[in-house]
Amino acid sequence: MSGPLDPNKVLIAISDIPHTEDVEKSDQYEIIDPVAERNLLWKVDLHVVPPLLILFLMAFLDRVNIGNAKIQGMTKELKMEGQDYSIALFIFFIP
Repeated sequence: MSGPLDPNKVLIAISDIPHTEDVEKSDQYEIIDPVAERNLLWKVDLHVVPPLLILFLMAFLDRVNIGNAKIQGMTKELKMEGQDYSIALFIFFIP
């Protein structure tokens, strides 16, 4: 935004907000079928959660393995100096 806000454009009158009674009576708003919503969420969960679990497990294993690799001499073999190991470790902890 380049300038100050115009209060007349920002404020919304309370009368402009639809109330529950108005929504139920009006044809303008569609009421979501709870059974259809539950089925859709279940379908999305079945497609999204398993890949995320696999990615989470792989990231966890990588975090554990990089610590073990440092103990076994990875930093010497790869000639890491200074912050090199910290930068490599940071990659595994990006959420």
